[in-house]
Amino acid sequence: MILTQEQAFLKAEKQLQDLMGLVAQAADEGWRIDQAERSVMEQLLQVGHSLLTAFVARQGDGNEGETVVTSEGETARRLDRPHERRYVSIFGELAICRFVYGSREGQKIVAAPLDGRLGLPAGDFSYVLEDWAQRLGVQDSFAETGRSLATLLGLHLHARTLEHMNRELADWTLDFRDEQPAPPKREEGEVLVVTADGKGVPMRRPLEQRIRVPHRRVKGEKANKK
Repeated sequence: MILTQEQAFLKAEKQLQDLMGLVAQAADEGWRIDQAERSVMEQLLQVGHSLLTAFVARQGDGNEGETVVTSEGETARRLDRPHERRYVSIFGELAICRFVYGSREGQKIVAAPLDGRLGLPAGDFSYVLEDWAQRLGVQDSFAETGRSLATLLGLHLHARTLEHMNRELADWTLDFRDEQPAPPKREEGEVLVVTADGKGVPMRRPLEQRIRVPHRRVKGEKANKK
């Protein structure tokens, strides 16, 4: 369900009241501080989700009239119905419903004013979530990064999703490096070049597949697998 700004603020207000009640209850019942800490964090993520929903709702629905002129000078008309877009933030997933512009339904969307106003990324995941995921991914595998995000934020991202995110972000590294100024010649270090051909590595199958009845090799069959 898409909430209005007023509904989202009211929901956040109730969540805050519930959170204060939870803290009081935890103190009266003698919870350990780590138990209270985890519960408070879970509730704060819910409050953040409601407040982010209110922020998006306050920006409007992207309706800028029957037609708009794009930066390329192309005139596009407003499509009949609003289109929904998925946005995954550190607080959870949001459904952003807004008007878009193009030639007709089913064809390419050429303008989405609300997307530009909000500064939405090209993909589904927020810049903050991408940043945190990449920081975790530097130290651990994609699968472990997914488990860490699930523990910290309650988000469940598959290893394949995180790997795809990493590959997309890697496309920007060449442009970023090209924009960096060259270091002073006196500060440049030596260049170390390492090469490897990657050949001759034995590919070991599961043990049960490697155990077989001895037989005479036929013409063209190799003695081992590499």
